[in-house]
Amino acid sequence: MKISGENPDMLITYALGSCLGITVYDFKLKKAGLLHSMLPDSSIDRNKAVGNPYMYVDSGMKALLDNFYKTVPVKITLLSGRPEDPAQK
Repeated sequence: MKISGENPDMLITYALGSCLGITVYDFKLKKAGLLHSMLPDSSIDRNKAVGNPYMYVDSGMKALLDNFYKTVPVKITLLSGRPEDPAQK
């Protein structure tokens, strides 16, 4: 998991394989976050989820958003989704 609001930072993940890469972006804060998770549900192994919540999508997203908005009271400008492919326009 990585969060940045610094220009010209780039958030990059390699070797996703069967993992899931989730990005979020707040266009007003110009701040982005990236989560690279291996498994969907932390109920598979609660002990591992406590030690590394980012391993699982459910606990990783909670941790990502908690950290993302740690100092920001309003959470209404967040975008998440699949980036558009410019070649498809």
